[in-house]
Amino acid sequence: MTPNPVVLISSSPGVTSTAASDPVTRARQRLADLPQLHRAFGVIRMWPDQAVAEHENIARLRDAARLLDVQLIELDKYGHILGSPRNRVTNDDVDFVLHLHFETAKTYDATSVAAMWNPTQFYFDWGFDRHWNNQMSHDIFAYTGSSEIRKLVRASRGDAVADDMPLLNHTLAEPIIPPKKHDAYRIMYCGINWEKLTNKPERHIGVLRELDNLDMLDVYGPESIRGIKVWEGYKGYKGSIPFDGRTIIRRISEAGVCLVFSSEAHIRSGIMSNRLFEAMAGGAVVIGDEHPFIAQALGTNYIRVPSSLPNKERVALITEAIERFNEHPEEAMALAEAAQKQLLASYHLCDQLAGVFEAASRHRRGSEAAIASVSSPLVDIVIQPVNADATSILGRVTQLSDMLKDTARITLIVDSSQYDWYCSRCKHADHIVPLPGKQGRILTPHECVALVRPFLSCPKTVFMLGIEEVFAEPFIMACRDAGDHPVALLGHSLKHHDGAGNVVYDFVRAADNIPSLHDAAIGSVVFDRAWLEHSVAIHGTSWRDVCKASVMETGTVVDCPRTSVVIDIKAYERIPEEIRRAAAPPLDLQALARVSAGGKEPLTANALVVPSKPTNDPYREMTQASLLEMIRTMDQESKWRLTLDLYKAIPLPPWLRNTITFFRKRVGIR
Repeated sequence: MTPNPVVLISSSPGVTSTAASDPVTRARQRLADLPQLHRAFGVIRMWPDQAVAEHENIARLRDAARLLDVQLIELDKYGHILGSPRNRVTNDDVDFVLHLHFETAKTYDATSVAAMWNPTQFYFDWGFDRHWNNQMSHDIFAYTGSSEIRKLVRASRGDAVADDMPLLNHTLAEPIIPPKKHDAYRIMYCGINWEKLTNKPERHIGVLRELDNLDMLDVYGPESIRGIKVWEGYKGYKGSIPFDGRTIIRRISEAGVCLVFSSEAHIRSGIMSNRLFEAMAGGAVVIGDEHPFIAQALGTNYIRVPSSLPNKERVALITEAIERFNEHPEEAMALAEAAQKQLLASYHLCDQLAGVFEAASRHRRGSEAAIASVSSPLVDIVIQPVNADATSILGRVTQLSDMLKDTARITLIVDSSQYDWYCSRCKHADHIVPLPGKQGRILTPHECVALVRPFLSCPKTVFMLGIEEVFAEPFIMACRDAGDHPVALLGHSLKHHDGAGNVVYDFVRAADNIPSLHDAAIGSVVFDRAWLEHSVAIHGTSWRDVCKASVMETGTVVDCPRTSVVIDIKAYERIPEEIRRAAAPPLDLQALARVSAGGKEPLTANALVVPSKPTNDPYREMTQASLLEMIRTMDQESKWRLTLDLYKAIPLPPWLRNTITFFRKRVGIR
């Protein structure tokens, strides 16, 4: 049989387009309507030297970018442009940066987009606290249409963010291969067979084995993983497929029928993986399970084989369909054509990528308008560069001044022996203040305010140690959005090293738990200057105590969750212990903190007033029975909120640890 030619959608001048080029034309027009577009976006390549599924998605994004005449720039997981001398990406380079994996937090000063492609179970399996927090470090959340993911984003980041989530599926733009009639239809299945690796029950193995015995199945996937031959014994095993974004489409087209079976985790979260879109692009008939996404996308134009049926019934449904297709290929053609039409109408990657560009454009215009409304200096940044290289501090002050321009004033507190040196060289600091004596430790709030009070003129004040990297736009917006509240806490990434010595960035939402705020993270707190000047009279008060005092006074804290600052913990730890040590033990304001009732009060789309976290975990006083009774009365979104709180309750009481699996099942998370 002559192979069907691959149709590559072309947008080059003078090239005749097929009907499939319509989504490209639509998407190009949408981009043309956007103002001030760089026509470039970044993608994080997590594992450059490994063959992983994310690389297939990157290849497909690159194809879509070419069709749209925009540039795709690949970045490492730290935000450096690959192939450059470690240049960090900025808003001047791209319209946004797309993260395909939940492991990476935002580490650069550019609009970031998280692809919410993983079922919620994956976050719990791999470590909810770290990985969900890192996902929440981003500015925009692209999702597949999953209502559960949207609810969880809404619970974490509020209505404004959840209501502006663009659609982005695991789809593609090319190749699109028109359906064709086959003399003998075969069934294509591609997978890793994770169950064999993890010794979990194999949900589809009986069906696959029987189809293989009937010589109907073409199986693709890795031959072995960790020394285990995952497809050993399958006579229909055809080998592995490169992650190039194209080969699998050709294999699907050659077979004519594609199995689209989903994991329980994907079905529960309403997330569809690549295979459905690949089958639609390959002009194949879809044989799918009970995943609601398939029915939503294709209506009745597929063969439905629920995984809840006995294997014998599932195999019978599939073999009967193949026999019909072989006798009446027009039925198969009608199903495949209808599926491909839906791909071009609703799930083409060019269309969806244009939607992400539009969301990034709305985000940028909103930020620019907000910052433009700042008519006078908004924040005093006071830096005490403790034990830092003076030349590096000069560079950091210059960078801050260039980024923040007229919205901030910078005051340096320096050792008296370096005062003249800084005065002669540091032209971008508005004030340089010498310490009264030798710099022996980090100043307490009382000492710091007493020293710089004559130089503070802005409504807001932030204190830093010279180990922070500030992202201008979210930082200024947070200072603006804090209003007259005593304290606003900024989302920030902590730069540190793992056990193997690798650089790691982890996102911290400071408002989640003030008592656990890292000692180095004072630069993530925005103080109201007038309130601060009247609240630091006690010599022994630490910076964390001042934050607790604001909570004690108001019962709330302003939560600005977007990543505004990166803080280098290792640089802090290099400061000698005697310098880091406070002058006096911190006050036990913890015992005085009170908890405010109520929900979240939105200040703007970027900040919320939230009840303070209780000093003592609220769930420690509950019993198993009272917790489950509370769950029964909650709606689904409230359950998500409680889940978030429970996973951040440290330490968990023993009974709660023992109950957590049962609780997750009751909430709908397994």
